[in-house]
Amino acid sequence: MEAIEPKLSSNSRPDLKLKRMIETHITTIAENSNEHSTMLKELRSLSPTNQRKIIKLRDRYEALFREVIADCVKRRVFRDMNVKITTLALLGMMNWLIHWYAPEGPMKTDEIARIFSDLFLKRPRR
Repeated sequence: MEAIEPKLSSNSRPDLKLKRMIETHITTIAENSNEHSTMLKELRSLSPTNQRKIIKLRDRYEALFREVIADCVKRRVFRDMNVKITTLALLGMMNWLIHWYAPEGPMKTDEIARIFSDLFLKRPRR
């Protein structure tokens, strides 16, 4: 939340906000992979009280992405689509980094963020 919320304060276009959010999410996962892995894989292991706390934060975080994606649809950056499913697809794609990203590997986080952003934001040439 702390890393993403500042990306939303600007008056820039929603696609640029989404691009910065993707970059931030990927960088944060890469820099804090143990914490993200624990959060994503071990949520069920928490006490019910702590589960509710984490789920509330997760839902707030997801809502930030959903709002920006909905704005992209509203401003016709994206075609009309199911915003919730699109948001979950984007977050799922990015969160899967915990399984395959290696800091010593051939790709750096900025390259991965560019590829992921392009999947969502680049329009095909006609």
